[in-house]
Amino acid sequence: MNKEIIIDKWVQIKPSFLTSSIREDMKDELSKQLVGSCDDINGRIIGITDVIDIIDNKIENSNSVVSILVKVKLSVYKPCVGDRGSCVVDSVYPEGVLGTLNECQHILIPLSSYSDTHSFSDDTLISGNKVVRSGDSINTRIVAVRFDNNGFRCLGVFD
Repeated sequence: MNKEIIIDKWVQIKPSFLTSSIREDMKDELSKQLVGSCDDINGRIIGITDVIDIIDNKIENSNSVVSILVKVKLSVYKPCVGDRGSCVVDSVYPEGVLGTLNECQHILIPLSSYSDTHSFSDDTLISGNKVVRSGDSINTRIVAVRFDNNGFRCLGVFD
């Protein structure tokens, strides 16, 4: 589930952007820097919701860029064991189903989590009364999460 957090972040703006639309310009620059980044404390940054306040600023000596410390509201997603959601199936393999949860988090549903009676043919999984193909939307639940190499790795089950 997405949540919002507030952080303080320095952003560099060229003097030509010091106009009445400076907040939008800062939001655009922060989006370039932050969206898609991930850490184990806050999770994956999905978007910049708002530039709340300008806290401090300074002009850099070397390149005349204006550095501005802003308080910014971010939309983030941090997967947790037990999270449920709709997952879009990216690929179906004999070893498992790979999908994307919440449009940003990959999740693997391993073969061991299917019902005892399952079959696989032509990129289609048949498990009990479920038929799963690439592009389908399925309900999943996260059963394991690990942060590794600047991202989260998730295992799930059909829900």
